[in-house]
Amino acid sequence: MLQKAYKDIINVKMLPDPVMNNIMENLGAKRANHTVVNETTTANSTGNSEELSEPDAVHRNLKGLETEAKAINPAAEKKAKSIKRNQIIVAGIVGTFILAIIIVCIFRRRIWLSLTSKRRATIRGFYRSIFWNGIVRFMVEMFYPFVLGSLTIIYKTRDFNKNYKECAKVIIFCVFMLYTAYFMNKHKDEIDNRRFKARFGAYLTNCETYKKPRVIWYPTVFMARRLMMALCITFLKVNLVTQVLFAVHTSLLMLAWLITVKPFDTKYKLYLELSNEAITLTLSYFGFLFSDYVSSPVARYRFGYFYIGILAFGLLVNLLTMGIATIADLVRWWKRRKHQKEVQANLKEKAEQQALKELQLKKELYARQQAFYNSFEKPPSQRVELDSEESKQEKSEHSENSENSKNSKNSEYEEQELS
Repeated sequence: MLQKAYKDIINVKMLPDPVMNNIMENLGAKRANHTVVNETTTANSTGNSEELSEPDAVHRNLKGLETEAKAINPAAEKKAKSIKRNQIIVAGIVGTFILAIIIVCIFRRRIWLSLTSKRRATIRGFYRSIFWNGIVRFMVEMFYPFVLGSLTIIYKTRDFNKNYKECAKVIIFCVFMLYTAYFMNKHKDEIDNRRFKARFGAYLTNCETYKKPRVIWYPTVFMARRLMMALCITFLKVNLVTQVLFAVHTSLLMLAWLITVKPFDTKYKLYLELSNEAITLTLSYFGFLFSDYVSSPVARYRFGYFYIGILAFGLLVNLLTMGIATIADLVRWWKRRKHQKEVQANLKEKAEQQALKELQLKKELYARQQAFYNSFEKPPSQRVELDSEESKQEKSEHSENSENSKNSKNSEYEEQELS
């Protein structure tokens, strides 16, 4: 019982090695004294004995060990208090968030009706684009670290009852992977739809979906490869050959799939992914060089320089590509913004010119109406006839035609007289 209690204290307080040795010596001395006391008490046992029983002695020894640990290592107690305080803060934040969600769910209709149309459109856009895409992106990107960490903890403890949270994490991510395959296969005819891309576009980020039905399996392949890698690292860590061969063959299969399907929408993204897989394949072979198959530690040390060089080259290529792509996007955005400003300025100028023309026409029409109304107040001899330009032109043409007709008639009459 004393040893079990001592282990619990050491595990909770996380004491350094000198303190642990000191407590072990004290524990051994106290246990020896305790056995001597028990032997004397059993030999000289009477009904009114004042010696302590075994549970009381154990309790007193535990108290002594705990006070000694607190006196020797106060930093561990502070660390435990800070961890407890942080847990309380996190629990409070999560509880507040859950309470807010419950309140919104209960009063969602009132809240929705109290909002303006602009705010409703903003909330709809957030719900459609950011909410689901954020969840999908988080699950896809965090698949490997969460699954690997949970499997490592399960393998170390080998107790599913104590680590039920880690088991639940692994099950949730595996179910998400299978549901992704089912969901993408179900909506394979809608991947080009604008509404589908706005909601679930994170599944096929930077992928070309037009006339490429096999692209729908890219997120499932991505997560399945990482799940198999996590299982291999966790449960086959003794078998180096199996791990290296698994890494090599998965990289080869991924390269073959990328070259065959070409899932990305631009060439530089495809070439970047192919270069990453080629570097991963090259680095996978170094697993044999860092093992006992190479007996010389100096040779292994030198192989490490090549490993670091290849890895640094891959990182440099990725950083340069990302930097160039970011600069190109910024330049494209600046040109688009400049073009939009020019278009808006031209539209504004045209609108102003149109407004000026309409204003002038309105003024002319108003002046004609006033002149027309004022003409009725004058005698008929002084009335002003308001005619449009077209009517004036028609009158002038009519008068010219009448004059020409008169002249033609006069000439004909003169010719008849002469004849």
